[in-house]
Amino acid sequence: PRETYLTMKINSILVKLLNVFTVATLVHGKDTTDGDRKATSRNLITVTSLKAFMESTGTEAGKKYPDLDGWVKVEREPNAGDLIINYFINNGPIQCDDCRLGIFTGSKCSMIDSAQSLFDPDEVPNPWRADKGAQYVTNNKGTGAGFINVFNGRGFRQHTCMLVGLFDSRDDNVNAHMRSRAIGCARLIPEGQDKDFCEKY
Repeated sequence: PRETYLTMKINSILVKLLNVFTVATLVHGKDTTDGDRKATSRNLITVTSLKAFMESTGTEAGKKYPDLDGWVKVEREPNAGDLIINYFINNGPIQCDDCRLGIFTGSKCSMIDSAQSLFDPDEVPNPWRADKGAQYVTNNKGTGAGFINVFNGRGFRQHTCMLVGLFDSRDDNVNAHMRSRAIGCARLIPEGQDKDFCEKY
C-alpha cells in the first residue's frame, strides 16, 4: 500500500540522517551522547533542599578545630524569597556570637580562598557577612544549632554543589572572616543524593 511505502521511505531517510550525524560527531573526535544524557539527568532532578556535611579545613585556622563536623541545610521561601539556612555545628568555636557562615562559588574546599561569595550584585550587596546576619552561634561546648535567613538574589539551583564555609570569631583575630581562614567547608548536594553527586553534576 502507498502509506506503507511512504513510511518505509521516511524511516530510510531518518536512518541516513542519523548515520551522518554519528559520522560528523566521530570526525570531531567527540561523542556527545553521554554529555547529553548527563545534562538531561541534571534537568530532571528537582532541587528543593541542599545539604553540606561540614568538615574541618586544612587551613591554619581550621587546624584549631580538627574534629569540627555537622551540617548546613539550605532551602528557600516560596516565590524566590529568602534562603532558609539551618545549621548544626559540633566541636566548633566556643561561645561564638559572630562566627561567619557563607556560600561561595567553587568546587574544591582547598580552593575556597580564591572562591567568590555567591550573590547577585545587581540585586543586593554582599549578604555573606556576619554583620549582615550570615552568622552562626555556638555554646560553651562549641556546639551550635539554629537557622538564619539570607537573600542573595540567586536562583536556588545555582547553589547546587557550591561551597559552604564556616569561620571563627573576629574577637581573637580581626582577619578571622577572610576566605583563606575558613575553619570548616563542604559542598552543597541535593538531599537524598550520594555524596559523590557533585563529581557527576
